[in-house]
Amino acid sequence: LEVSINSKILRKISIPNSVSCEKIYLGGCKNLSTINIGNKGTEFKSSAFANCRSLKSIILPKTLKVINKFSFLNCNELKKVVLNSNSFAPKIDNDAFKNTKKGIEFYCKNKKVADQLFVNLKNSGVNNAKIYYQMLVYENVK
Repeated sequence: LEVSINSKILRKISIPNSVSCEKIYLGGCKNLSTINIGNKGTEFKSSAFANCRSLKSIILPKTLKVINKFSFLNCNELKKVVLNSNSFAPKIDNDAFKNTKKGIEFYCKNKKVADQLFVNLKNSGVNNAKIYYQMLVYENVK
């Protein structure tokens, strides 16, 4: 099963565990604001969510190991990214978050994941991001 939608009316989507994240392409869904992705697969295609200009929040699968280049290109409203992994942060390619909103908030389950994410976000395109783990906050991540 592959999820590939380019819809002007789609606002919210939950992708079941039966769909691998490698099979997801939602780029250009202009009104899509919320995505919840099940726990199957290890990476997003390049530009998987590019130009989802209304995307505000996404819950990433705990199995995600790679966020490829331009995955979130021009997601101008992206505010919240939740990482479900307990053991690692995904590798993030250069420009994966190019032209996104300043101050994206990343939420992690533990300090190890937060520490890895801090390093992995370098050159990703984020600007003044924040990483949260319980009461710990990493600010001005670039």
